[in-house]
Amino acid sequence: MKKLLLILIFLTNALSYDFGEDVNIMGKWEITTEDNQFINFLTSAGNKWEIEIKDDGFIYDLKNGNFIHEKWSYTREKGIISIEFYNQDNQGEKLFKGYFKKATNSNIKIIKKIDFNYYLVEIIETSDKIKMKRLGDSRQTKNTKIKKDIKIEMN
Repeated sequence: MKKLLLILIFLTNALSYDFGEDVNIMGKWEITTEDNQFINFLTSAGNKWEIEIKDDGFIYDLKNGNFIHEKWSYTREKGIISIEFYNQDNQGEKLFKGYFKKATNSNIKIIKKIDFNYYLVEIIETSDKIKMKRLGDSRQTKNTKIKKDIKIEMN
């Protein structure tokens, strides 16, 4: 029985979709909760968000184009995206990271593909399920880091 359980866990992890390779996280997304329930996500309570995840590491509201005080990054664990509260004011950021870290930060992972560019995603900390649908005009570009040439001159 234990061997069967281990095999099932291994297969689930092996077949799960991965933000890192299979799905490019950058672009425009419509996010809804699984059962239209209200949850805390992206520094607000709600059941629907329209966002743009850009390769500058930040997340923007699609309705008004404003930065929503969230930044994203790949984690060390394959397929998990970290979403963290970000404030340009160091005092505010320290306050949120110190006292409200669990309430403002999320790690998300794809559970299954529902349809083309439509995924069921789990917020790992709360086990809440959200649906992420890539919007039609969304750019699907690879995340490329800008490389700068550095010259060292010795006299």
